[in-house]
Amino acid sequence: MVAFMLSSCTVSSDMPLPIIVEHLDDYQGQPSIRIKTIMATWIFHKQGASLAALLDSDGADWISYRPEGGASGHYRGFPNLIHPESDFHPGGENADLEIIEQGPHYIRLQARTRDGAWEAFWDVDHDLARFTLTKAPRPYWVLYEGTPGGALDLDHDYYLLPDSGPTPVTESFARDLPASNPADAEWIAFGDDRVDRLLVIVQHHDDDKLDQFYEMNGAMTVFGFGREHRCCGKHLEQVPATYTIGFTSHTDPVWASLFARSALEHPIPLPDYERPR
Repeated sequence: MVAFMLSSCTVSSDMPLPIIVEHLDDYQGQPSIRIKTIMATWIFHKQGASLAALLDSDGADWISYRPEGGASGHYRGFPNLIHPESDFHPGGENADLEIIEQGPHYIRLQARTRDGAWEAFWDVDHDLARFTLTKAPRPYWVLYEGTPGGALDLDHDYYLLPDSGPTPVTESFARDLPASNPADAEWIAFGDDRVDRLLVIVQHHDDDKLDQFYEMNGAMTVFGFGREHRCCGKHLEQVPATYTIGFTSHTDPVWASLFARSALEHPIPLPDYERPR
């Protein structure tokens, strides 16, 4: 394992501490990149080019990927985008993820499949991570398959939608999510009623595609933008397409809506493909 600080400068008391990056020889079966920020710790599989773990500030893992176990392990991850090949998915072996830009409070990573057909960028700062798909040869979905609060609990875990309050994870749905008002974005938030935070996942554009949620075997969430109930229709086609994931420090539904709106306005530096020519 190699660890290094992304900045050697002195940080004043009113500035956040620099992000810490660690290159792990092995995390749950694969070389990985661990990014520690104020709000979360993000662990990306390098060959899977995706999130294998997302730890909150208390150390609970809201993804909990493991190399085996189905819903209890290797199904989990985000964005779990390329199916059935399982690329841009933890445990996948046909992609590469590398840091292409770094600063004391910001990291950019590039993800590519080895055949060059799929490409995406990850932008991570202290508040959130943004995933932008820039190449896709066919329809896809974007999935959160994970463990709210550290382990799926059917008695305590719930989700929020733009048009509804807290709903137990035992209640499934399959419908197009409405856009959040005033933000032109679709979102879902997950929580545990014993934890004072939400995990919010935002699709930066509105569409008329089917979205779907159910819990699998009491072990993980299955939520998908553009996923057909029960499996395996994929309906997303927009490229580029951007998704943001991150935590709020409160559980009021208003905070989820505010997170979605701020995700669209968040001043992460623009990647090359978005910069004015």
